[in-house]
Amino acid sequence: MINNESDRIQAALGYLNQKRYDLAIEEFRKVLEINPDHEFVRYSLIQVLIQQKKYDLAKKEAQRLLETNPLSIAAYQELGNIYFEEGDGFQAIAQFQKVLELYTQEEHSKQKALIGCIFEAYLNLGRACLLTKNYNFAIENFKKAMKL
Repeated sequence: MINNESDRIQAALGYLNQKRYDLAIEEFRKVLEINPDHEFVRYSLIQVLIQQKKYDLAKKEAQRLLETNPLSIAAYQELGNIYFEEGDGFQAIAQFQKVLELYTQEEHSKQKALIGCIFEAYLNLGRACLLTKNYNFAIENFKKAMKL
């Protein structure tokens, strides 16, 4: 019987490898009952829910992540991806702009490791702009990505 947080996380990751997504979700939720502020687990749960196209549940989990960490770039990124998949370009744009805002803050902009993440954020913002037929803004963001 699994009793501790670490074992539950390992079990959830094992279920993911086996593509047993419902069991992975169940284990992640059990960890969050014990430790609701566990960012890795909440983010992992969001990703599984998105993969399963359970967008409403994924959005709720992303909002919970933002309640514990309002500067969570990952939460805004995943919200942007969800809205993009749902075809809501305007909401996707808002989320991807927040990602870029957080990445370009002084403490983040000094880290060269984030360049790939910033590149991806500009690309995602450009893609969302295409959904809203804002072609000039899309091109502007694609160009910013290419300059990195």
